[in-house]
Amino acid sequence: MKMLVEYLKLHRKAIGVYFLFALIFAVIFALWQLPVIPVLYGTVLGIFAAFIVCGRDYARFCKKHIQLQSMVEEIKVTDRHFPDADGQIEMDYQEVIQSLYEEKQKITNHMNYQYTDMIEYYTIWVHQIKTPISAMRLQLQGQESESSRELLEEL
Repeated sequence: MKMLVEYLKLHRKAIGVYFLFALIFAVIFALWQLPVIPVLYGTVLGIFAAFIVCGRDYARFCKKHIQLQSMVEEIKVTDRHFPDADGQIEMDYQEVIQSLYEEKQKITNHMNYQYTDMIEYYTIWVHQIKTPISAMRLQLQGQESESSRELLEEL
């Protein structure tokens, strides 16, 4: 039901124009004192034809919605599998999404590079600091004085 409401909202202008034209024809027929029944008959036939056309369009609308919903999870992994664009606006939206995805990938790669660089820096730092500490510990263990015991404890 929610999808139908969204579909009708999306096409409210076209629906409004259709009924506006039907009203205009009814008013013109009434002003010319012609029978209004043919206008009503034409309006009903038009509504019937619109139900058929809109039913197929609504099915396509629902299919595209389902595809886009499945892409919500996929976009975290890849930017492919866009549904076919129905017009220039949708192609523009797909270009925007593609651009955002590429920017996200650049930022992610940069962050991964920085993280790797930081881990490498700390690994080297820890390795560099262990050597003097181990040497100091060995020197202090070899001495039996009060100050060497205090320094060893601090170390």
